[in-house]
Amino acid sequence: MAPIFSIASLPRTTLLLADEAYNIASSSVAKLLDTIHLMKCIGLSTTPKRIYDPEGSEKMEAFFNDGNGPAHEPYIYNFPMERAIDEGILCPYYYFPKIVSLTPDEMVHYAEISTKLAKAYITFLSPNFILQNYALSA
Repeated sequence: MAPIFSIASLPRTTLLLADEAYNIASSSVAKLLDTIHLMKCIGLSTTPKRIYDPEGSEKMEAFFNDGNGPAHEPYIYNFPMERAIDEGILCPYYYFPKIVSLTPDEMVHYAEISTKLAKAYITFLSPNFILQNYALSA
């Protein structure tokens, strides 16, 4: 089945706003980056580096490069968590992960719920849904 939507059909003045921008360098999306020729691309992320994936970080930085030299820290705007805590915007916190194991029955139930969520996610992020509800053009 041919795709209903192609990003290439959008006007070059369309604004691409990528929330959680580190995902743009995932293998499934990164292979499409060379086909995106929009003039206005903004990447948002609280974690602008792909941990354990320096090549992915480079792809993301190259994609969001504005043409005025290589994209690199501090990017356009940088507000680290440490500063937010120091300035009282975030409260200090401690992180104590607790690893749990699921029983075989819980794992089946988890897989069923995950499948339903993935289908809902795909529907919500379908190109037609996005174009109908969120596409911005100048």
